[in-house]
Amino acid sequence: MDLNELYRKFGLKREPSSIKDEVERERIKQEILNRINETKLNFDQHKIKEDRRSNHLVPLLKIAASIVLLLAIGTLTYKSVVKRNSEIDYLTFSAPKGQIIQVLLPDGSKVWLNAASTIKYPRHFNKTRDIYLLEGEAYFDVTHNPAKPFIVHASNVSTRVLGTAFSVKAYRALPTVTVTVARGKVRVNEKEKQLGVLTPDQQLVFEKGNHSVRNETVNSSFATAWKQGDFILTGAYFSEIMLAISNRYNVEIIYDHKVFSNCQNSIHFTKNESLAEVLSVLKEIQGINYTIKNNQIIITGKPCK
Repeated sequence: MDLNELYRKFGLKREPSSIKDEVERERIKQEILNRINETKLNFDQHKIKEDRRSNHLVPLLKIAASIVLLLAIGTLTYKSVVKRNSEIDYLTFSAPKGQIIQVLLPDGSKVWLNAASTIKYPRHFNKTRDIYLLEGEAYFDVTHNPAKPFIVHASNVSTRVLGTAFSVKAYRALPTVTVTVARGKVRVNEKEKQLGVLTPDQQLVFEKGNHSVRNETVNSSFATAWKQGDFILTGAYFSEIMLAISNRYNVEIIYDHKVFSNCQNSIHFTKNESLAEVLSVLKEIQGINYTIKNNQIIITGKPCK
């Protein structure tokens, strides 16, 4: 399979043979990486059984991965002739609704973006490695480097580490910012105020409205199950469950927020469950009624005491 065929398979616009600068090279590399991850996710979700199709997919991924590797090597040796007058160049990546993508950072750290999530980071790290979670939820597997602290900024909360694995949930639609540690140790601040230091299986929940903090002991694998396409929400408010479903299945959910404001439930749904199956479970545990109209779901029900 030639390069033109690969671009066609991944739905990418054919790039010119001459890449004008390093920013362009990084964009192409990351775009192909994202398409590889989308293809792998779809492969897992649908559990393709036909050997013929499976055998066709594996070499495709290998070829694409080879191109990404070549682009990465090229980035290391490429010298940009463009100067930015001390301005910081940022790269921005987003996972659309219904998709989970992986982003490789300049230092080798990996980031998984949950559906409807966006991050921004400098093209080159300096004294610190600053990542901005502009929207949504992300899981970070950080390359250890004591000389350059890794800092994730989300709303007014910053999470500082040297090398570890943790997640940050900071959707604008939610009243909280949640940090969960899977490995290592992190320090969480609100501007200059320290909110807490977390170790594995510890979670910090910051209330945006009143700036209060609560600490919980959790199973971090549950909190980060979305990386594999599963969702495990424990004691979650109805709005958080609705947001997860909306982002996962790329649908609009209409309901009266006041009616369900006091409702809390625990729910677990896997990557193989359909929207109808998830709504059916909610109907059983919450007593809701729902109507599906094209890409809209209308939910009604009684308030929780």
